[in-house]
Amino acid sequence: MKFLYFTDTHIRANSPSKRKDNYVESLLEKFQEIKNIGSDNDVDFYVHGGDLLDRPDVPIQTIRRFVRVMQSFKRPIFFVPGNHDIYAYNVESLNRTALPLLDDFGLLSIMSDTSPVLFTIDDVSVALHSASYNGDLDTDIGREKYIVKEKLADFDILFAHGMLLTKPFKNISYTLIDDIKHTKADLTICGHYHTGFSIQKVDDKYFYNPGSVARVSATEIELKRKPKVSIITLEKNKDIAIEDFYLKSAKPGEEVLDREAILRDKEENQRLELQKYEIEKIDFDRIMDIRELLNKIDITESLNEEVRNKAIELVTEAQNEQID
Repeated sequence: MKFLYFTDTHIRANSPSKRKDNYVESLLEKFQEIKNIGSDNDVDFYVHGGDLLDRPDVPIQTIRRFVRVMQSFKRPIFFVPGNHDIYAYNVESLNRTALPLLDDFGLLSIMSDTSPVLFTIDDVSVALHSASYNGDLDTDIGREKYIVKEKLADFDILFAHGMLLTKPFKNISYTLIDDIKHTKADLTICGHYHTGFSIQKVDDKYFYNPGSVARVSATEIELKRKPKVSIITLEKNKDIAIEDFYLKSAKPGEEVLDREAILRDKEENQRLELQKYEIEKIDFDRIMDIRELLNKIDITESLNEEVRNKAIELVTEAQNEQID
């Protein structure tokens, strides 16, 4: 039994601000190549790991263009909803999008977090489990969704759309592989984190994120990263085999991502860090007059002089009204 896994395609009607090419046309080429890879390797089905769409209200005319390619896959496509596919981190809002319609027409099958998909091909049984995105997934109260508690087949596989990582990450909610290594799943494969991580084997179980098909942000990592998909082979009494296929249609990062935007972002981040440093030095306990505070903050040039003066003027007027 073989299936092709791909994730985070972020279908949208226009190009992200930091892309230099025609994003929609480039993504259509990737979908066509993914179909060809699947056909050439005679996969039995496909799994999309979430964020099929870049936002839940992508125009129908845009979705139709991708539907035409997906119809040529000629194999079932299972789908785990991601955060960009839904409104306000609420998977129940999926019904307000076009995706259930694609399910009704048999183009893809939206997986249920409570009802694994079970089937057998060539005497190999598989249970496909899912953990779709929600705001609690990578917290103490939601992390259990990553855990498969009972073996149901020769191979139990969990498809999740969450921030599963190999090591801690600053300023975000995440789940470490060590947090879920007691799962009964033979393979846990994730989307959401676009950079991805290499295949990890822990206690004879596999954990993997091949990274996103789409590149929507201009970062140093994205400039160097090559989008890929994976084919997973399942054979009875054998180890799971995972083979990566780098997309030839994905041009080098320098050709499609705006490097100048990276430099601008770096400069902006440095400016914000300087502002933060200067503001943290202010002794707020000793400042009683807000005009003095505004003048202090102005040291960092975080306030336009005209804006600062207008703020002082409004504060003065308000104080005078209180006195009157």
